[in-house]
Amino acid sequence: MIIKKFSSESHFLPAYIVFWGLLLWADSFINFRSVEFVVYENSAPFYQLVSNIFSKTPFINILVAFVLVVIQAFMLNNLFTSKNLLERNSYLPALIYITLMSFHAEMLSLNPVIFANFFLIIALNKIFDVYNEDEVFLEVFNTGLLIGTASMFFFPIFVFYIYLLTALVIYFLINLRGLFASVLGFITPMLYIGVYYYLTDQLADKYELYTSTIKVFQIIKYDISAYLKIFYTFIVIISLLSLKKAFLVYARGKPVRIRKRFTAQAYFIFFALLSFL
Repeated sequence: MIIKKFSSESHFLPAYIVFWGLLLWADSFINFRSVEFVVYENSAPFYQLVSNIFSKTPFINILVAFVLVVIQAFMLNNLFTSKNLLERNSYLPALIYITLMSFHAEMLSLNPVIFANFFLIIALNKIFDVYNEDEVFLEVFNTGLLIGTASMFFFPIFVFYIYLLTALVIYFLINLRGLFASVLGFITPMLYIGVYYYLTDQLADKYELYTSTIKVFQIIKYDISAYLKIFYTFIVIISLLSLKKAFLVYARGKPVRIRKRFTAQAYFIFFALLSFL
């Protein structure tokens, strides 16, 4: 019933999406004084700047987070419908995104993922368009720049640089120029931050701090609750079933560019899981 409703042609669906988000965030808005700003130890440099701005204003913190999640939900929905990955009258991506971004208490305020996702959604949009662009390597640079910027809010996003290279292989666009453009775009935000740390005599300390902070594949050491184990298992199963239907039913008979977008989407899910580890 929910799928049918949010795949209909009702003009009120965007309002329903916002209302659904307000319901999920109602507890945070009502009890905003008791909501603590999410401050992570040794967090990425751009998020440290954000935390300095919003840590003392809890209601503004929650309001900005909610607005960003709603905007991103509609950005993602427009991405999937405009790229012919879903029917144009569907609002399911927006509904699913808001639901997933509201499932945990720590998500109901500003956090690194909210900011990183904003740049990642734009990057994904550009990756889907690379196949049709005349200035391919400019778009590859821009995509690398967006992923590099996102990783400066949330370090695990850096694995999506490998996803960018994978997408270029899918589109048969991998070569030295494309590789150079992607690397240059990806490291540009880091170069600016490195220069700032160098001029303020913090480069050596920050380098040691961040390199000691980033640990790869530590998931087996984390104590995950039974609820989260069930939730993650459910998400993985639903994702696999959705991909199966997308490839075997929806993508069959579609133009090559659409089929390549579905393939790129499948790899995106894989790298999302990799970033989680």
